[in-house]
Amino acid sequence: MVVPDPKLAEEHLRILTQAPHMAARRKDRRQPDYVAQKFREAGLETEIVEYRIWMNYPAEIRVDVTAPPGVSMQRPHPRAGEWRSLPG
Repeated sequence: MVVPDPKLAEEHLRILTQAPHMAARRKDRRQPDYVAQKFREAGLETEIVEYRIWMNYPAEIRVDVTAPPGVSMQRPHPRAGEWRSLPG
């Protein structure tokens, strides 16, 4: 077996993390497809098996900034639009 190349590992990591993705969403199928393709190219017998699971998604993500006082940022859901400042 060939010794892994750190530069190649870095490239794979960059590709797999270049865009946000969450498990169990059909549009995020690119990551497992990419990994399966690389496994096949390495000569490994590979298949993707799908499971029906229950995934909880947060209803809201909130960050409270302590300085300057009174700044709050909120987003209704990770798949929603940009962060917005809220009145303190």
